[in-house]
Order: sequence, then structure tokens, then C-alpha cells
Amino acid sequence: MAKHLRLSSYSGSSMIIQQQLPYVLSGSYRSNSDVKFELERFPVSGKTVSPLDTDYGVIISSQTKCGEDGCFSIELPPLEASFDHYSLTISAGKEIIIIEEILVGEVWVFAGHAEHITKLAQSLSHQKITEYANMHYIRFLTQAEDGLKNKRDSYSCDKQVNLNSAAWVCGDDADRLGNINTQAYFFARALLQELKLPVAVIDVSMAASFIHSWLSRETIEQSTEIKSVIEKYGFYRDENTWHMAGDWGCHLPGALYNHKIAPLTGLGIRGVIWLQGMKDRLNADYYRTCLKQLIYDWQRVFRVPADKPRSQVPGTDLAEAGITGRENDDQCAWLLQQCPPAACPSDQDGFIQAEYIEAVSELSHQLNLPIAVLPVYNLLQAEATNTDDSLVSDNGNNSQPRYIFDQKAAADASKQIALGLLYHRKASCSSPECSSIEMVGSKMLLSFSNAAEGLKIRGNGNRVRGFTICGEDRVFREAQARILYGVRVMVWHDEISSPQAVSYAYCSMNYQANLVNSEQLPVVPFRSDRVKSVYSQPLEWVHCDNLRALAVKKLTELDCRSGSGDIRLLPVWEIKEGEAEVKLDEANKQEGDASLLIKYKAASSGAAVKIGPVLSYGSMIMPYDLSLYDQILLDIFNPDRQMKQIWLESGSDKTADSDSLKLSSRQTVIGALRWQTLSFSIKDFIELDSENKRILRDLSICLADSRANGSFYLDNIRFIRS
Repeated sequence: MAKHLRLSSYSGSSMIIQQQLPYVLSGSYRSNSDVKFELERFPVSGKTVSPLDTDYGVIISSQTKCGEDGCFSIELPPLEASFDHYSLTISAGKEIIIIEEILVGEVWVFAGHAEHITKLAQSLSHQKITEYANMHYIRFLTQAEDGLKNKRDSYSCDKQVNLNSAAWVCGDDADRLGNINTQAYFFARALLQELKLPVAVIDVSMAASFIHSWLSRETIEQSTEIKSVIEKYGFYRDENTWHMAGDWGCHLPGALYNHKIAPLTGLGIRGVIWLQGMKDRLNADYYRTCLKQLIYDWQRVFRVPADKPRSQVPGTDLAEAGITGRENDDQCAWLLQQCPPAACPSDQDGFIQAEYIEAVSELSHQLNLPIAVLPVYNLLQAEATNTDDSLVSDNGNNSQPRYIFDQKAAADASKQIALGLLYHRKASCSSPECSSIEMVGSKMLLSFSNAAEGLKIRGNGNRVRGFTICGEDRVFREAQARILYGVRVMVWHDEISSPQAVSYAYCSMNYQANLVNSEQLPVVPFRSDRVKSVYSQPLEWVHCDNLRALAVKKLTELDCRSGSGDIRLLPVWEIKEGEAEVKLDEANKQEGDASLLIKYKAASSGAAVKIGPVLSYGSMIMPYDLSLYDQILLDIFNPDRQMKQIWLESGSDKTADSDSLKLSSRQTVIGALRWQTLSFSIKDFIELDSENKRILRDLSICLADSRANGSFYLDNIRFIRS
């Protein structure tokens, strides 16, 4: 082992270097000493090659001299990507370092502070990891997750030269893959399968960190806006007060940049995938400013090849597409992955998350460089599903699995965008975005970029979800939408004759939005203007086509600090009285994807059944203001043709205050095999509160039947104005 000869921390055996760029190898030895280098190439086949073949064997032999400080660097010429491997021998005096199994290919950086960042060992069993560990030509540069040598170490105020605990891990090393970033692993795997080239990922991410920790201290000091917010957080320290950090560690300004980013200066890469975290979610404008400055900071750290990946451009004559090794100054590619849906107590109106992810999509249009946006609101999946697709009176039997973030799907989407953005494949350069809006009578006709082979609805439904529009009153209401020929979307509301603005997936819990392109890339959430408005929360229960949905039962301050909340798959409807079973019926419906079929037995009170939406979840952003509406309409189908009485209740009969329960007038459902629309006056059973608003906190749909057993269908609940 070399005693005095040292190399940069990211240079080591099994590394992959970026094709088309010179590789700068730096290190240190004794001052003014000679250091020799020898680069040898070996064919992937392992066969012996002729000494006359100048493409193999020792292809570079050179030397350099250390400076007065003992530091040296040598620039290896740009190399073409292949599965051939190289060996680099560095010698100084009697000391020798040999770097083996070097590959040349594509290098990406995975970065960010998302709370859902996981390691493979957290996502997969050891047996599954062993099954996946079969790709020798993907490599991962790992480092200490917090950037420190050990837990007792502290962060430095100055930029560091070397990474702590840096090591290269091969994709077929099952014993070491468990500590690899899950999404980074699947991205590298997918990209190698597509490009047929070695792929490396440098993982510098750290979950649940503030964005100011990733900025250089020079940038922070030069920005009054950024510095003032850090001071409000209470994290600001300068050189003189740095030692007063306490236990904040990585929250110090520039701490993670100094330890995890600065040591990579001069490294050649293809692009950066940034995973947006939630620590700064309460200040969207500040986050946009910081992320913009972060990109400028990091552009000065990494080097990017100017030439296109010659082996990836269809129709390119490889013999004539020479590699020049020129750099693409300040043009590093960025793929910005937005936050997943989340809820917390500080998000009292349910739109903080919407503004926060909007900052990312806005920034993508302000920078003149290869940049893309990837929303991930479609990637929340339940850990398990209840095979019994029904609700029964005893809701305690219903499973309530937690959600998981689909890391592999996110990696596949990132790979797909990378192919279109940088590798000149027939793929989208970013997720679809609304590019223009045209008025056609009382309807809005929206066009989208990056639609690929056409827009479609995610999943098996046929209802486009997530659009809202407003009229001149600037009150947004859930809108109907229809995809036209896969390239446009028509959006309208029957009661809005002159729509002024439109939004899509614009809320914190926007997982229900379901518009994607043919590559399954979701449409970027947006609002068409910034005029002060009353935005609409999703009221998916009114469509009566879901029994369960992702929600948070109760929000706590812990949820706010973690940025997400305990999101689970919870019942949308509950049976409040009587014996009943609720199922979905996809055949007999008025609108949407299904209706509710309720089969019941008579209750002791004389009401056959009371059923209602669960409005008590912490993520529902209740109570709901019905002041702008006059009536509640709902559609009923009576299959047994027995006359029934239906009425609505607001409030709860389980509270100590019996006066809190308010009843509407009763409506009769006739014995006919057709859908019937019932109308209930809102002012009859929802009283004005102290602020002169009609607030809906709870709702029950009640039914009385003179017979013991029966059934009815419920669909299409809506709030209307007279």
C-alpha cells in the first residue's frame, strides 16, 4: 500500500469515467517529485491481442511533476465508450497504485433531499437483491451519506478536497448493493439495457435536508434573499460563529456542498437527477431561487462533454464521428423530480405542496440548458390491497395498508426522459406540459408538449381527473374533461359559460390526477394564471366510483416535520347506521367509472341505512364551504322497484350536542327502473355559521324502506347554484 502517494477520492478500481471527456486524475506525493502514469486497455473478450494492435495494451505512458505543495494532476485523453476495461498504474518513487477494471461510459449524478429516498436493502429482500445483482457494467460511487468520517465528526466551514468513505460498487456485488440508492440502481440498470453501454451513478443525495445546505457558501453570502431566510430558520453561521452549530450538523449553510459536492470538482458527467425534498415547502419562491442558484453552483463543479454520444445517434457514421473532448460549458443536463403528494398540519388550505412543486416546473422554463421535469404524483402505491372489493358495516375488518413510493417506476420514467433529452431516441424530452389554451365557446381547448404518441388516462378508468376551471368569480370548480384524438384536452363546466382560468392537479394531495402520455409520463401540474382565486380541493367522493383512496387519518406535527404524513389506503365511504354492503358497479352508472350499489337490511331506528363520505381524514382539508351553492343533487337508481324515502343529514348524532344534527326534507324514490335525480336545498339543513358561511363538516345519505331488505344505486353527487 502506498504510504505517501494519494489519489482523488473518486478515483478507484471499478470506476466508470465519462466518455468523450478528458479524465483529470489528481493526487499528491512529495513536492517536486516525478509521478509516472501508464494506461493499459484490455478487450472485453479477454483474448490475447497482437502487440501490433495499437488499440490495446499500453496506450498511454506519461509522467508529470508534483508542485511545491506536493499536488499533481494529469489529463487522460477522451476515450470512447465500450465494455473493454482499462488499468491505470501510477508510480512515484518506490510507491505504486494500480486502478483496475476501469470502464468508459455514461456517468450520472443522483442528488437531492427527498424524504422518500431509500436504499435497496430497505426496498428489497436480500434474496431479491441477489437476483438483481447480475449487471457487472453498472457501477455506483458511494460515500458517507452525511458526508462525514464518523458520527463524532463535525462539518467544516470550508470546501473539502476528498469525499469520506468513497468507494465504487459493481452491479453484480450482491453483498454491497444493499446500501445503494434504490432509484439510482434501477435507473442505471434501465439505462444500460437501453444504451448497451456502461453506466455509473454517483449518489450524493441525503434525505430530509434543507436546500441551503447544498449551496456554496459564496452563493449564500452573495444573496440577501437566501441569507435572510436561513437566518429566519436559525441556521445561519459564518466563519466566526460556525463552531456554535450545536447539533444542527447538515443544516448549516453550505455544509453538504462542502463535504459531498465540492470534492467532485472537475469530474465529468452527463447529467444530474435532482429529487425535490419537502424541508423548504413553506416557501416556494425561496426554493425556486435556491434551486436556480444551486444549478449555477454545480455547473461550475461538473464537466460535461460537448459532443453528442456518438454511438447513440441513429444513422451516425461512427468512423467519422470523432471525439474532440470539448466541454459543454454550463450546459449540464438536469432532470428535476417533483415531490410526491403529501399532507401536514401547516398546509391548512391544501395548496402549499402545489405551489412548492410549481416552483420546479417554473424554473425549468427560466434556464437555457437541457432540463426536464418529472412529476411523481402517480407513483403512490398501497403496500397491499383488500381482495374483497366492498365495504361492510364493520369497517374494522378493512385493511389500511400504508403507501409506498414506487422507486422503480420513478427510475424508469427518468430513464425514458433521459433518452429523449440527451440520447436522441424517440422519447419525450420531459413530462407533458400545457403549451397553449384556446377558447371554443364555453369550453377550453388545451394543447400539450411531449405528448409522445398521444395523451391517455392512467389506469382502467375513463374519467379524466384533476382539472378545475373558474368563471369571472374566480372560484374554481371541478371540471369535466375529454381527450381529443390524443393530442388535446377539452375542459368545461356546465354552469360556467365564460371560463377564465384552468388548473390541473393543483393541490397538495393530487394523486388522483390521471392524465399521462403514451410513455406513462404524467402531465405536469399547473394553473394557467396567478390571479387571486379560490381554488378547489379534490372531492372525488362525489363521483361514487371509488371505495378506497389514499388519505391521512390524522395529521400531527411529526407529519409536518417529516414532510409527508402517514398516508394509507382508507375507505372513502362509511356505513353509519344499519346493516349494509357497498360495492362498485361499473355497468349501471350515470357518469364516471362506476356507481355505488348499496344492499341493506332495516335498522332499528326505522331508517334502512345511513351512508356517507368519510370527511374526517386529516388530508381532506375540511370543512367544505357550500355558501356559493343552493342545492345538492344526487342520482338514484331503484332496482327492486320498492318505494323509498331519502333525506340528507349534516352534522353528527354521536356528539354531545344533539342540536348539531340537521336533516333535510325527505324525497321519494319511485318504483321505476330508471335513474332519478333528487334535489335537496342546502339552506334547509346546513345553517349559517358565525362568519355567515354554510359549512359542511359531515354528510349522511339516509334511506327508509318499509321492507326489511332492499338495494339502491347512488351516483353523481353535485353542488349547484340556482
